[in-house]
Amino acid sequence: IDSVTGEEDTHGAMQDRAVRCAVWLKKQGIQPGDVIGYCSKNTLDSFAPLCASFYINSIFNPWWDSCLEK
Repeated sequence: IDSVTGEEDTHGAMQDRAVRCAVWLKKQGIQPGDVIGYCSKNTLDSFAPLCASFYINSIFNPWWDSCLEK
């Protein structure tokens, strides 16, 4: 449950989005060991690139939303 919006999600839906993200990253040419940079506000979808990076054995480099305020 998103504490700000009240939006709810399920593990199945989250896994589906993470797998779709991994497939998309592979289609973009991301390979094992590549670094994926990510900067966004935290939402229910923010986890997808992180999990996707595990699935394709890449490196996840988050820049948290606090960086967007500066």
